Amino acid sequence: MSLALPLGFLLGFFGSVPIAGPIAVMVVAYGVSNRIRSGLYLAAGGAVAESFYAFIAFWGFAELVRRYAFVVSIANGVAALVFVVLGCWFFSYRPSQNEANAWQTKSNGGGTFLLGFTVTALNPTLLLTWTGAVSTLSSFRGGWLTSTHALPFAIGTFGGIVSWFALLLGGIRRYQRRLASPALRYLMRSAGILLVALGIWFATKLVTHLYG
Repeated sequence: MSLALPLGFLLGFFGSVPIAGPIAVMVVAYGVSNRIRSGLYLAAGGAVAESFYAFIAFWGFAELVRRYAFVVSIANGVAALVFVVLGCWFFSYRPSQNEANAWQTKSNGGGTFLLGFTVTALNPTLLLTWTGAVSTLSSFRGGWLTSTHALPFAIGTFGGIVSWFALLLGGIRRYQRRLASPALRYLMRSAGILLVALGIWFATKLVTHLYG
C-alpha cells in the first residue's frame, strides 16, 4: 500500500495541532461556546480546502501562482476583508443565556462548512506550505512522490485534519461547563483580536505586492 495516505494523515493531523491559524482559532471559539457541531462543520470545510491545496501541490501549481502575482494580490485582499469582519464579529460576540444548550440546537451546517472552506482557500500561503512539504517528502526517496500519489495524500490530509479537530472539540466539550461566562467572553474576544491581526497582516501583504 502506498505510504502517501498515512503520510498525508500524519501531516494533516500534526500540522493542525498548533492553535495559531484562523480555522484553529475559530474552531476553539465555537467549541468553548458549546457550538460543537458548528466547529466540526467549520473544520471539515477548512480540511477540504487544505487537502485540495495538498492535492494540487503535486502539479507545481505554486510556480503558476508565483508567475501570476495578481492571483496572490486578489487572495490577500479578500482574505484581509474576511478576517477583519470575522474578527469584529468574534470580538463583539456575547454568549446568550441558552448557550449551554447550543449542542441540541440546529446549526447552519452548510453555511459554517462554506465559511471554513472560504477562510482556508483564501490563504495562499498554505499552497506554498504544502508544496514545501511534498518536496521535502519526495527528496527522502529520490522523488518517489508523483502525481499518482496526489489523491491518496490529499485524502489522508483531510482525514488527519478532521481527526485532530474532532479530538480537540471532544476535549473542549468535556470541560466546557467549567468555563464561566467571563472566560467565554475573554476567549471570543481573543479570537477576534487574532483574526483582525491576521486581516491586517494580509492587508500588509497586499500593499507589498502592489507597491513593493
